[in-house]
Amino acid sequence: MGVPTGVWIAAAIIAIIVTWMTIWVTNKAYSRRWEDHNVENEQGKKNN
Repeated sequence: MGVPTGVWIAAAIIAIIVTWMTIWVTNKAYSRRWEDHNVENEQGKKNN
């Protein structure tokens, strides 16, 4: 049941890429939501 070293390296690289992409997309979604929220607040203040 010995797993070749290359397989471990490939699995680690894939895990790092997937983790990085997940964090990147999450940060992008949060920053977009905060920008939209700020725009709504500014429009609400102008309308009042």
